[in-house]
Amino acid sequence: MESIFYVIVGVLFVLAISDLIVGVSNDAVNFLNSAIGSNAASRKVIYGVAAAGLLVGSSFSNGMMEIARSGIIQPELFLFTDVMMIYLAVMIADIILLDLFNTFGLPTSTTVSIIFELLGAGMVMAFFKTTSDGMPIDAIGQYINSDKATTIISSILLSVVLAFGLGALVQYLTRLLFSFNYIKRLPYFGAAWAGLAMTALTYFLVLKGLKGTSFATPEFLSIVSENQAGILIGSFIFWTVVMQVSIVFLKRNIFRFVVLSGTFALAFAFAGNDLVNFIGVPLAGFHSFILWSQSGLDPEIMTMEALNDPQRADTYFLVAAGVVMVLTLYFSKKAKTVTETQVGLSRQEEGEERFKPHRVSRYLVKGAMHSGRVVRMMLPRAFWRTQARNFSPPKEKDENTAFDLVRAAVNLTVGSALIALGTSFKLPLSTTYVAFMVAMGSSLSDKAWGRDSAVYRVSGVLNVIGGWFITGLAAFTLAGLFVAILVWMGFNATFLLLGIVILAIGRSILAHRSSEKKKEKKRKGTLFQLSKKKDFERLKVHVSRTLQQAAKSSSSALLGLVAENRPSLVKSARELEDLRMEYSQVEVDLYRSVKSASKEELDRFHAYFNLFGNIQDLFQSAQFLVNLCQEHVRNHHTPPSAKQKELLLELSKSTSQLLERASKFESAKEEQKALNEAVRALLNHQFSGVQEGKLGAKNSLLHFRITSEIGDLTEVAIAISDNIREIVQSKSAT
Repeated sequence: MESIFYVIVGVLFVLAISDLIVGVSNDAVNFLNSAIGSNAASRKVIYGVAAAGLLVGSSFSNGMMEIARSGIIQPELFLFTDVMMIYLAVMIADIILLDLFNTFGLPTSTTVSIIFELLGAGMVMAFFKTTSDGMPIDAIGQYINSDKATTIISSILLSVVLAFGLGALVQYLTRLLFSFNYIKRLPYFGAAWAGLAMTALTYFLVLKGLKGTSFATPEFLSIVSENQAGILIGSFIFWTVVMQVSIVFLKRNIFRFVVLSGTFALAFAFAGNDLVNFIGVPLAGFHSFILWSQSGLDPEIMTMEALNDPQRADTYFLVAAGVVMVLTLYFSKKAKTVTETQVGLSRQEEGEERFKPHRVSRYLVKGAMHSGRVVRMMLPRAFWRTQARNFSPPKEKDENTAFDLVRAAVNLTVGSALIALGTSFKLPLSTTYVAFMVAMGSSLSDKAWGRDSAVYRVSGVLNVIGGWFITGLAAFTLAGLFVAILVWMGFNATFLLLGIVILAIGRSILAHRSSEKKKEKKRKGTLFQLSKKKDFERLKVHVSRTLQQAAKSSSSALLGLVAENRPSLVKSARELEDLRMEYSQVEVDLYRSVKSASKEELDRFHAYFNLFGNIQDLFQSAQFLVNLCQEHVRNHHTPPSAKQKELLLELSKSTSQLLERASKFESAKEEQKALNEAVRALLNHQFSGVQEGKLGAKNSLLHFRITSEIGDLTEVAIAISDNIREIVQSKSAT
């Protein structure tokens, strides 16, 4: 029996490393997105600063470890075997859940996941204990530290509201003070603002953070506590002088320094606050094992009240965890995917939006617009003139910068201060929730959500927040399920659960690689500057591939109808949709090309707009054709007759030949003639069948619509080929 617990402890530490990897992959967005989004420095510098914050912050996280030991469950009511099952189930559920969110590029809360996993596992284990002892079902509440759990959950929810409100308020006041043309105002207000920001970071991360370290002595902490006011005043004076010297004499942009300092601070706060989410449970399991092995008691009778006693983690465990987090930061590709989501929702510039609007987002935007009109009428015009002067973004924008350094500094200062404050009170605030909501609040206040983007951004925020609620429910359910499996099957089920983990991560890796390949393919296909010759050649390749895909999809649609092959039809629809999504980025690049083009080049863009309009028509016709055939097969309608199959195959062949010819941008007169004959033959057969009463309405309408869509599809394909030849001729003429 004893040997199995050695295995369990080893498994817990392996799972801890895995959880650190998937957890940091999701949470790296919290401390990287502001520096990356504002292009504050090179990625090497940003990652180096964040890595230093992680290493230092990990040694400050000791005080948070009690959450995993006794923050949610009442350990004195559980046996040693019970807590080991709980901890094992929690870790397995956490890895699967976080890796799933990473795969879809959605930021979620590692804090919420670990709390609800402990809650779910603890309650399910309590259910088995109470039912086996013949106790009433309401006795389950005795096994859970409900007061502490309620405090933690309420503090997380409160932090979401505070983060959004403070992010919006501080950003509004800061923008009002500096405007978007902030360089001119730096000599007057910059030093004091930066001094205040750096003082806040110093206070929360050094003075408050010291309380959690394993090396700060009580005497030292007492001296610091007694002299807090003096330290704060001295810090403000010191940083203000340093910032003023940097502005006036060194001509430095101090916001860049504040952003990098905030990146360090938020990485520090993340490690100090969230490290418990990854190694707190394995360390609690390891300590439980030590207590049991020293007791000499049977694991089935030993209760775990000792977990209520304070226990500091060894510093080398914390430092080792920090090293794993740093390595993950540098090598995790999924971390970059999650970062893209948050930066995209907060960027100042319009462009392609990831999230689609829905009814709720439309209602919220509509309500905000009506409220804005009322507020506008209530406030004087002078106020709105000041607003317009300070909140007007510059016309010249860096395409690689999602927002400026002012907003990045606000995001990091407010976010790190809130998180570090929660850590000092030993409340495991959600780093993700705070960082995300501060960024969303500052984006709203900074007027990044204009009328052309607000409905998409609000939809994205609601989707992410909805995912947070799913996190709690899924965490509770998964951990509870895994505990039930362990109770029913014993510790031998450990290997079954590990197999589930390996399978889940393997599938997510394949899904993420497939998604990244699509993104890379899409990125390479975008055009950026259509006035350049090399980019026009890329456009020709893009259009040629589109026509070839249209040929493939139309052929697959007709062949799928003939063979009643539904999977083939589903695949064709998916491939068309993927290609159509690529063109959404191409259209954004067309808009950017127009913005940067000279007046002499603008005449050429008429042809480009005609081309893209025809491509949209091509997609509509191809998708409608596929949908027609797919709906017929899905509804199990009468399949085409033998003669109709023969005519449809001939039509498919003629259509493919014409589209293939068009994809080479060559004349297709002969192919057009053959296609017309195939269409006429199919229609003549259909007319005769209808008059003779052999063909019903469903069958006839299907074939009439097919011939109509084939006609539209091929007509627009020829027009696209003509567009390309027209652009080539215009370029040759110039």
